[in-house]
Amino acid sequence: MDDYPDTTEKWWEMVRCNRLELRRLIAAYHPYYRAVSQKSGLDTAADSTRITATAAEQRCEVERKIIASQTVEDPLIAFDLYLESGRGDKLADLLSQTWFGAPESQDVHCAGFGTLCRLCSESGLVYDEEERPDEPPT
Repeated sequence: MDDYPDTTEKWWEMVRCNRLELRRLIAAYHPYYRAVSQKSGLDTAADSTRITATAAEQRCEVERKIIASQTVEDPLIAFDLYLESGRGDKLADLLSQTWFGAPESQDVHCAGFGTLCRLCSESGLVYDEEERPDEPPT
């Protein structure tokens, strides 16, 4: 499934069809796990990736620290819970946080990354009108 989802149903179908790849990306790139690993002195996949957009990486690092400090539950447990309970808004937020956690590198474009990007791009499909984050007024 390489198309962008254009309905809520297709968005959810894309999540369900790519569940394992999305979980792998969350485990590899969500800022929560990177912060835990760094506190333990361990490297993550993100730490060993060659950076190809240095300025963007520096800005994302600021956001990653904020995300990590505000994350209160294990992201993989949250992913499963949001998927099971149909909380598209929370799931979209979690996927967006994972996208921010991925290094600014052409090397990160691995299996599932395009799906993650498409789901983030079309996350407005799963928010109620009043819940959509940072949308300019129309």
